[in-house]
Amino acid sequence: MGDSIDLQADASEVGRSRRFCVDLLRGWGAAGIVVDTVELLVSESVTNAVLHARTACHLTIVRVDGGSDGPDRVRVEVNDGDPAPPVTKHYGLEAGSGRGLHLIGVLSDANGCIVTPEGKQVWFEVRWESAPTSEADPADARPDPRARDHDRSS
Repeated sequence: MGDSIDLQADASEVGRSRRFCVDLLRGWGAAGIVVDTVELLVSESVTNAVLHARTACHLTIVRVDGGSDGPDRVRVEVNDGDPAPPVTKHYGLEAGSGRGLHLIGVLSDANGCIVTPEGKQVWFEVRWESAPTSEADPADARPDPRARDHDRSS
C-alpha cells in the first residue's frame, strides 16, 4: 500500500507534502504518534530538497509489511535531481536551520541516501502503529502544535 506526489522546487510545496502525508496516513489508520513523526520528517526532507537540491522532487510514502523479519513500517522516499548527498552541518544554537538531518536520524528507525542516475533518494522508515479502535476522529485526538497556552497559572 502506498502513494506518491510530485512537488515543485518551491517552499509552498512543503505544506502540500505535509497535508498529503497526514491525509494518507490517517486514511490507513495510523496512530497519532506515527502521523506526527512522519509528518515532521516529511517536512524536513522536502524542505531539504527545496532549499538544497533546488529541483522538483517526488515524494513516496509506502506501508511496508515487516513479515517474519519484524514490525510493519512506513517508508518515505524523497527523490530529487541533485546527486550530492545531504551533509549534516553544525549550526549554532540560535540558527534557524540545520536540524533536519539530525531529526531524521533521531526520530526514524532507519534512514539513508541512495545516489541514483537522476539525482538522489533520501529515505527513512518509522515503525507502524495502528490508531486505537476507540479513537474517534484522529483530528480531534491530536492537539494543534501551533496553539499555545498563554495562561499557565492554575
